[in-house]
Amino acid sequence: MFIRAPETVFNLEELRERKVFIYANKLQRFFLRFTLMSYYYSIQKGANDSAQEQQGASSSESRETIPGRLHELPRELPSEGPGGQERQ
Repeated sequence: MFIRAPETVFNLEELRERKVFIYANKLQRFFLRFTLMSYYYSIQKGANDSAQEQQGASSSESRETIPGRLHELPRELPSEGPGGQERQ
């Protein structure tokens, strides 16, 4: 098959590569955020459970949790494109 303007095909391939990188980066950030939030939740739950056990049965009427918030990840993580190039 003869292609009259191969630059068009190269431009489409480059555009596809950029889009695939963007989508892969978003999936990685989502997975990282999900796993870290789950990990922090399990740590916080364990701390609350151990604190409640230390209070004993005498104060079982007023169970309080340890104050604290789960930390949020930064919205933008540093990312590099294919070949170590900085993406904007």
